[in-house]
Amino acid sequence: MIDRVVFTDSASTILTGVGTRLGIRALSRDGAELPILAPIRWHSSDTMVAVVDHEGVVRARRGGRARIEASLAGWRKVWKDVVVDAKPPITVFEESWDAAWRSRWFTFGTPQPEVVTGREGVRAFWNRGDGTYPSIGVSRRSFPARDGLGLEIRMSTPITRSNWQRTFTLLVAGVDTSRFAGADQEREAPVTMGDFCGAMYPERDGPLGPNWLGLSAGIPLYREVGEAGKQMASGQWWRLRLQIFPDGRCGVAVDGEALLIASEPVPVGREYRLWFGYESAETRNLHGPLRVWTGVRTDVDWARIGLSP
Repeated sequence: MIDRVVFTDSASTILTGVGTRLGIRALSRDGAELPILAPIRWHSSDTMVAVVDHEGVVRARRGGRARIEASLAGWRKVWKDVVVDAKPPITVFEESWDAAWRSRWFTFGTPQPEVVTGREGVRAFWNRGDGTYPSIGVSRRSFPARDGLGLEIRMSTPITRSNWQRTFTLLVAGVDTSRFAGADQEREAPVTMGDFCGAMYPERDGPLGPNWLGLSAGIPLYREVGEAGKQMASGQWWRLRLQIFPDGRCGVAVDGEALLIASEPVPVGREYRLWFGYESAETRNLHGPLRVWTGVRTDVDWARIGLSP
């Protein structure tokens, strides 16, 4: 028998312009999780501040505080107070890959990554991984994710063969940067891959690989990018966005179009570093100028894939 219900997330701040999904789970008296068979009813104490739909997605309307309640047919209930924060996203880091870039990045691998000039005279990070050893760059700075954390970066990914040309773009928590000093450059990078939100392109090897982009955040996902894959594989610049939402879900967008949102959240109480690179055999997969912000920018329509605005 269900003894109590609890929230499955830690979200307590709701941002305007983007939905935040809450969830509950049912527990027995001894703490065992039980299936929820009764309908969940959601209620907001102040619909002028925030409303909540039948799926537990909270939408902010204005700044203030509201109590969100979930109940199993009025029998077992749980509630939490949420604060609606109307502050805009704040840019916390920008990278143009100038001559001092190494002061802001750790590098690892054989060959060593370097900064080069790409198409249209754009300076960019080239990981130079040859398929034998991974070559990567990791930001020296880390960034909080409690209010959301986003990255937008210009990418150039000319695909000229069916393998050893995959590139990763990740927000990673739990990196022990002290392990880079004196590490063997011809082994796996000394990075403990804990919690992360990231994209991989191409998502798979083979002749059809450039048609697929992957999202890694708890459970790996992938998406066919269609005609956009031709531009991405040609080496032309394209824009990749990663967004950790305040509820911990991770989303990916290409050229302003939302593609995927992972259902399994990452912890928002941790700090995340940027992690770029992997394989670039016989090509130049480039990470170009980028911007990092806390909060959520709302110029991408995440609602089209299930995250209500």
